[in-house]
Amino acid sequence: VPLQYKQHNKNMSKSSMKLVNAKEGCNETIKALWASESFGVAVKGGKSKLTSEVALVLDDVLVAGDGNAIGLAFYRLSGNSAGGGSIMLEAVIDNWCEWERTVLRPATTNANTKKLDACYAELARALENSHRHVVGHSTTLADIAIVTTLAAAVNLTLPPVVATYVDAHSEALAAAKKGISDLSSASVGDLDMTNTSISHVLEQVFTNALKEVFGDDVEPPLWFY
Repeated sequence: VPLQYKQHNKNMSKSSMKLVNAKEGCNETIKALWASESFGVAVKGGKSKLTSEVALVLDDVLVAGDGNAIGLAFYRLSGNSAGGGSIMLEAVIDNWCEWERTVLRPATTNANTKKLDACYAELARALENSHRHVVGHSTTLADIAIVTTLAAAVNLTLPPVVATYVDAHSEALAAAKKGISDLSSASVGDLDMTNTSISHVLEQVFTNALKEVFGDDVEPPLWFY
């Protein structure tokens, strides 16, 4: 069961935010990084032993564990509203994200032709006014969720209008995928060699070793330093 987005300290620091257990080829990780970039919320990488799935950690508390929920958290943290200030648009975006989770995802996973055709028809209706966005005229969490799922289903033959929609977001999708390796390489194991004193280097080596064992869930005790 995915972790649910929970109300957290409204004065939380964005610098304390980590996306833990990021994985290449993981749709939830791709959604999270795409949302991070789209909504201008910086995030650090990390590991956690509390869950094996990708999750958002704020102030050492797991607050979201599904790509859509993490994206919603980034919306809120960015200070933006999901629908440009319109409650009605926000509701439409939420409905599309729920549709992606409960209808589109199962249809693509099971390759159910009848259900996929119904999904394509629904998307085609939504894309009549804009070939790039299902809601409004800018990228929303709905686009991120839907395009990520469709792009991952490589064995599907998409109808032209849906294929055009997915292709329109190929650059942003590629950037999100690239961000996974960048995030992973910058999370655990990097040594700061600007200070090459023996004590400083050893401190980093043992800190990284502890994080490999326990993840980012605990900090080394004060006596360790």
